[in-house]
Amino acid sequence: MSIKYSDSGFLDGADETKKLSFDVSGVTTGTTRTITMPDGDTKLYTGDGTSGQILTSGGVGVAPTFQAAAGGNAPYFYAKRSGNQALTDAVTTKITFGDEVYDSDGCYDPTTNHRFTPTTAGKYFISSSATFDAGGTDRFHQIYYYIKKNGSTLAVVGADDYDNFLGYAKPVTLTAIVDMNGTSDYIEMYAYFNVITGSGSLIGNAYSNFSGFKIG
Repeated sequence: MSIKYSDSGFLDGADETKKLSFDVSGVTTGTTRTITMPDGDTKLYTGDGTSGQILTSGGVGVAPTFQAAAGGNAPYFYAKRSGNQALTDAVTTKITFGDEVYDSDGCYDPTTNHRFTPTTAGKYFISSSATFDAGGTDRFHQIYYYIKKNGSTLAVVGADDYDNFLGYAKPVTLTAIVDMNGTSDYIEMYAYFNVITGSGSLIGNAYSNFSGFKIG
């Protein structure tokens, strides 16, 4: 369709019966909205996108196209354990969340390194809950639960029942906001569990989980 501009409006091939109109929403009574076009040749692009797409500039002199909207909170993931994990007593041990529930961009490794390595730079919210089982009464001594970035402690939460040894099992929850470079930075979970007799474990299934998502 050839669009020509004249003082009388936008016309299709100068045909007065085929004017191009614009629908503008949100205009209140008594309010005027003006579309200003520069003098000279002007290109007007139209087209149909699909759900979730936005019209995106292609740069100077390049037609815009419909592209997928920004990823929102992606990359994101959620993983848990399908069973208990035995923990060597009084040794800091990586927690292996092998049951992947969600993984928007394939950034969580549930089989080998059990770590989250997002491929988009930005700030991420990281969260993990874990339940520790001392294997009997009056055995609970210490737990420390860690979020580690690139092998270094980013955040830690703990409990120490020294001289009391109360409880059979205890839950802990740990969260952090962390900057990730989108290439090599990764996040893992570690735990230190000290019991009075024998060794303890981390309870799996719905009792322990690991998740994260982009926030900015």
